[in-house]
Amino acid sequence: MKFIQLVWFHFKRICQNFGLISISFIMPLFMVGGLLFITTSDTNAILSEEFVIVNDSEFVEENVYPRLSENLQANFTSDSKRAFEQLEQSELAMIYEIPVNFPEEGSRIKTRSINGENNDIFFESEFTSVLSEVMTENALNEAELDFEKIQVAEPSIKQSYTPIDGNLVIVVFMTIFFMSYASSLVSADLNKLRSDGVLTRSIVTNARSWQILGSVLAAFSLYNFISAMLVILLICLIFGIIITQLPVIIAAILAFCIFNAGFTMVLFRLFKNDQVILMVGIVLSIVFVFLGIGIIDIPSFSFIQYISPFYWLFESLDTGAILPNIPVIALYGLVLFTAGSFKVERLVKV
Repeated sequence: MKFIQLVWFHFKRICQNFGLISISFIMPLFMVGGLLFITTSDTNAILSEEFVIVNDSEFVEENVYPRLSENLQANFTSDSKRAFEQLEQSELAMIYEIPVNFPEEGSRIKTRSINGENNDIFFESEFTSVLSEVMTENALNEAELDFEKIQVAEPSIKQSYTPIDGNLVIVVFMTIFFMSYASSLVSADLNKLRSDGVLTRSIVTNARSWQILGSVLAAFSLYNFISAMLVILLICLIFGIIITQLPVIIAAILAFCIFNAGFTMVLFRLFKNDQVILMVGIVLSIVFVFLGIGIIDIPSFSFIQYISPFYWLFESLDTGAILPNIPVIALYGLVLFTAGSFKVERLVKV
């Protein structure tokens, strides 16, 4: 009961810490939201850039067009005048012009674009594939070659999990990054309690060492979990992102709560200056991220990325698996937490 009271006391105190709230809640909300707003705006602009195919080739009309997917067939038009008017008014992103003599030698498809650089890789890939198939068949027919056709069942690939949306991965990663970023603030807060003599006075109370420090870390972890979930839910609600693999996301946040508690204790044990704690905590958080994304592209040193909890986070989000990645992050935090004394009597010595 005493421990719960202490946790509630520190939780209320943390909720009044504007600096911590700014870094762990307000900043990720605005920065991740802003990033998604920019990326989704650009993506929507690209996706909304329609194209049409003005076809004058009888060969394409009779042989290629029927084999294209319905989505691409819908892009064909015979009204070239209307198409160019739409292009001038930016209602279209580009126009593919297929000449009359295509695919004879010397003829090629022309692309008209509003910026001169656009192309649609899906159309070009499918069109090229179908055209090659038709040309091959025609060549075989002209040579009067007949091959026996063997029906082979198409392979089917079944995923064992629902992939996590790319935008959701960004949201989860950035939110957890700011959680780690805020650990230095909690370490600085603990250091302030030490320098102000609050921890020293707590020794003479009936609370034990594990209750004193544990209540602070538990309150911080509780706040971390609530703020992270709120950020993710709010951003997904605003941008219409579908949350998949929720158990993996919750497990990842809980694991990082444990890791951040251990990381906080390491900073608190090693340094006794608020500015140094903040600087080292922020730098290490950034280093962990860079190691996690594999910035060291040297085979002999690739193992270094394993020391970053973000490496295991990315692996988990990539595979949709909790094991073994999430437990590794949690155990990492426990190792950091138990890597030194957590008795208040020793930690209050300035």
